[in-house]
Amino acid sequence: MSPSNDPSDDPSDSLLWSWSPEKGSITTAAADPINNLCYAGTSDGGGGVFTALNCTDGSFLWEVDVGGEQWGTLGPGVSQDSGMVCVGVGGDANIFKDVGSKVTCMRPGTGEVLWEKGIGKQIQSRPSFSDSSVYVGDYNGCVYSLARDDGAVIWERCFQGIGGSTWLTNVEGSTSVLMPSDEGGKIFVFVTSFTGFLYALDGMTGEIEWQVKLGKPYVLGGGAASTPYVDAENRNVYVGGPEGIWAVEADTGKVIWNHGTDSMCGSSPTAVDDDAIAIACEDGYLYLLAK
Repeated sequence: MSPSNDPSDDPSDSLLWSWSPEKGSITTAAADPINNLCYAGTSDGGGGVFTALNCTDGSFLWEVDVGGEQWGTLGPGVSQDSGMVCVGVGGDANIFKDVGSKVTCMRPGTGEVLWEKGIGKQIQSRPSFSDSSVYVGDYNGCVYSLARDDGAVIWERCFQGIGGSTWLTNVEGSTSVLMPSDEGGKIFVFVTSFTGFLYALDGMTGEIEWQVKLGKPYVLGGGAASTPYVDAENRNVYVGGPEGIWAVEADTGKVIWNHGTDSMCGSSPTAVDDDAIAIACEDGYLYLLAK
């Protein structure tokens, strides 16, 4: 469908353009500033189309029928070099249904499907990238490292909840990657889980380097679904938890500070400038905190 970009008579209206699919609804979106692309994933009764638009004027560029609904409500992932865009497709959040999902990765310029890989349950986390891997979490409480070249599974790490079970250990927030500060250093992958923990995984092996308890697990009224924000300069991780906001040293897991709140902070922290982050919590407050 063509974008709507008719100028408004209202001088205060800042609309540049808008776009809607011919059928279905938009369930996920992201922007790729390097390629000047805006992405929209649509779902329509079990099917789905992934569309690329020109960010300047909203004109249609390409679309791919990905064959399923796109549940990545946090948006598709765009690699740092903008050579790849990946999205989670299909699946079911019901832990009692054995309905698989897949990751579909495409070439931004053309929409060419580079590869698809079936994994786990429903994927709501945004894929993230290192030079050699695509990382993504699913509703089984598992994180996967997939080879950027062909989608082959390099490793899989599933978290355990109460009694050692994987019940309600969902990974709903996106993974965040921190590259080494020097040659030969570790790649860290940070992720939260309904277990109530923040985990740091070795990006090459999937081994748990450290974990910090943010609060109660989901089955006890807690859980963690915030996407960690990683500051590559000070090498700290900032994340929301069941009852507060945390700052943790990326390399060691040492807690730097914790600001308590009266409710869940499930949104993702955002850097306001070099010195502060902002995050919204379910107590109705938006917090600005010094790093």
